[in-house]
Amino acid sequence: LLLWREDGLQLCWFWLDKECKSLNWDIDEQDISGSAEGMQGDSLLLERIIDIVPLGAGPDQLTDNPTDSSFTIIHHGGKLDIVAPTSLDFQVWYFGLAFATRLRMNAV
Repeated sequence: LLLWREDGLQLCWFWLDKECKSLNWDIDEQDISGSAEGMQGDSLLLERIIDIVPLGAGPDQLTDNPTDSSFTIIHHGGKLDIVAPTSLDFQVWYFGLAFATRLRMNAV
């Protein structure tokens, strides 16, 4: 997946921890020669996620379009803009995370 940052798109790996409590990512930073300078990443507790919406959409809009794979994770303190290739595997992951977030927010 690609993470949109102020300085451009960055290739990164996303995963959930074993307890399914946080979303984690490592960013693959490369120099011009193609060698890896190192990995930088971060994590976000799933309980801090407020909503997941199509990239550029308002927080009250959840896409019904299965080909729209670029999205924004809105959380307490900011947002993550993620640009992803369109694939069925990714769509299952995206809608699963979005659905779980909506369920949790509705229960609160």
